[in-house]
Amino acid sequence: MGKVAIGNKNKAGEIGASKLDSNNKDDPQLPSGFNSGFIQSVLEETEIPLIVEVNGLSYLNYIELSLVISIFSLLFINFIIRKITNFILNLIKKINKKKILKIKKLKVLKIKKQI
Repeated sequence: MGKVAIGNKNKAGEIGASKLDSNNKDDPQLPSGFNSGFIQSVLEETEIPLIVEVNGLSYLNYIELSLVISIFSLLFINFIIRKITNFILNLIKKINKKKILKIKKLKVLKIKKQI
């Protein structure tokens, strides 16, 4: 285990040194060692474009959000259904009241015309 840890430290030192050697003097040196949109892969010895990493994290956030919404909808399904049905019933009542008021107004107008 100790040999592996020492080997990894040596590889990290070689990678850092090779990056510093490969940079031109014209390029500004960033303090974090971040160079041209690539980050070092943890599982492989290659570099990953940063945009690929950001896209992957975006997809994970989308999946997490959809899972949270589905869990809350399962937990509160009775409450949600009750609220939706009450809303629909109130909407129907309002529409019916408006129709009834229109019918009453028409009846009143007809009676006034007859007089």
